[in-house]
Amino acid sequence: MDEPRHHFFVSYAWVDDQPFADPSPAADHRVGWVSTFLDRLAKHLGRALGRTAEGERYWIDYERMRGGEPLGETIRAQLAAARLLLPILSPGWFASHWCREELAAFLAQHPDGARRVFPVWMEPVERADLPPQAQAAWDALREVLGCDLWYRDADRQVRTRWFPQPDPTDREYADLQQDLARRMAERLHALIKAEDGTEAAASAHALTYSRTAEEAAIPGTHLVLINGGSADADLVRDLAECLSERHGLGYVIPLMAQADRDPGLKPSALLRDLRANLRLCTAVLMLFRDGPVEQVHEQLRAYLQCGTRRPKGSPAPSLDLCHAGTTPISFRPPGMRVHPVQGADACTDACIRAFVARLTGDGS
Repeated sequence: MDEPRHHFFVSYAWVDDQPFADPSPAADHRVGWVSTFLDRLAKHLGRALGRTAEGERYWIDYERMRGGEPLGETIRAQLAAARLLLPILSPGWFASHWCREELAAFLAQHPDGARRVFPVWMEPVERADLPPQAQAAWDALREVLGCDLWYRDADRQVRTRWFPQPDPTDREYADLQQDLARRMAERLHALIKAEDGTEAAASAHALTYSRTAEEAAIPGTHLVLINGGSADADLVRDLAECLSERHGLGYVIPLMAQADRDPGLKPSALLRDLRANLRLCTAVLMLFRDGPVEQVHEQLRAYLQCGTRRPKGSPAPSLDLCHAGTTPISFRPPGMRVHPVQGADACTDACIRAFVARLTGDGS
């Protein structure tokens, strides 16, 4: 394939970009929610990549070029020319067969497609509420780390941020966009390195990684969240690489366990990122050697809260703890399995073997 011309392709439903005010004759037509979101995301991405123009390297169909069945050649070509896919998810997106085909075409064009998709959820969409033809798309997206641009108000009603009009007082909107831009920039750096012939270095640099069932080395599909205290960030990275290289499992390392994260991130942003990852993963592997133990306890509490908030019929992820230190863990959620080990080398060997055995049903 030729070198990608776009950093990302935007897949969206036209209904989600309709303006709620009549534009003036001189106004730009891009005044709906999707366009407002992209204008700001592009600035965050340009900053994360080091050049303003880099953030503008995306493609979106403003001209309604989608044809009938199947997707037109222009759309397919633009999908092939993009490194990443940014689907703007909503009931309208899942109702659109064109949007669903864009996702299917992108995944078919890119063997590692699950690593290249960055979903943006305008509001939560439950699988049970979708028609059968849309459920496959939901299944393809459920294990991919996304960005939630919605919240519940005081009456527990779902609200989309900055909808229908921009709300500059909502600072969390900007924080979520910045976090998304950083993850996209991280993936783009890794992909560009791979395209330059340094795929091994790119894989080592990647922070978020998942595989499809066909690529997994064990039966089923698993996306493992690997976490630990800030003092154990390097060991968390070793565990993740062992999990991927030896066993072919996808993994996610939340921001709070990344040694090179932005030191300016607020605790609330780190906890929000952890919860977003917990909603997506199928298993959790905690590490505790140096801790501090208070951080590990906080993460375990977040795990318990996540288990009570998952969609109906979606079981909570399994929970394992690799205990490589001497300080006891006083807080143990029900069902958590503890693997006592000695030293970092044993942790990346014996602990991983025991963890994988539990996932595959080969362990007690």
